[in-house]
Amino acid sequence: MKLAVAYNNSTGEVADSMKDAAHFRIYEIEDGEVYCAETVAAMGLENGEDKVDMLSMLETDALICGAVDHASRAALFDEGIELFALCCGNSDDLVDHFLGGRLDYET
Repeated sequence: MKLAVAYNNSTGEVADSMKDAAHFRIYEIEDGEVYCAETVAAMGLENGEDKVDMLSMLETDALICGAVDHASRAALFDEGIELFALCCGNSDDLVDHFLGGRLDYET
């Protein structure tokens, strides 16, 4: 499974909104554990739909993010990418919560 987090590369935190995310942290998960993580730049992608296209090309299964607009929500749904929205905090910590079934989110 590939889990993306809309990422603030300066702080290691989840970006306030998907639209403002200049990076995504991509976690590859196998057998309930992260075995690989990398940061991918989304520079030049101005809107959420373009970022969803990028996540789809990266074969992302799910996204953890802060705020997300309706058009991006629809694009995520169309691409089959599961959404965990309105999250805040450290990216690695949120992934740990996700893996443990303790992630506080909205769909």
